[in-house]
Amino acid sequence: MKRAEPDGHTLLVADNALYQNPAILDDLPYDALRDFAAVTMLAQSPVILVAHPSLPAQNTRELIAYAKANPKKVSFASGVI
Repeated sequence: MKRAEPDGHTLLVADNALYQNPAILDDLPYDALRDFAAVTMLAQSPVILVAHPSLPAQNTRELIAYAKANPKKVSFASGVI
């Protein structure tokens, strides 16, 4: 898609993974902001972060600090990718 001629004949319909994947994957073959131009928003859905109550974190900043201080003790799952 990113190599399609900019002639208005090719449209990409993507979910928020297009913009979230760069945060969790290192080697993507595209730059979401540079390689694509948004035309419109077709739908909207929330993005949420949840953690088990046993984790000693009350907010995102604390969760990140805990994960950095405890390598290999925190795992994650995502519907994105």
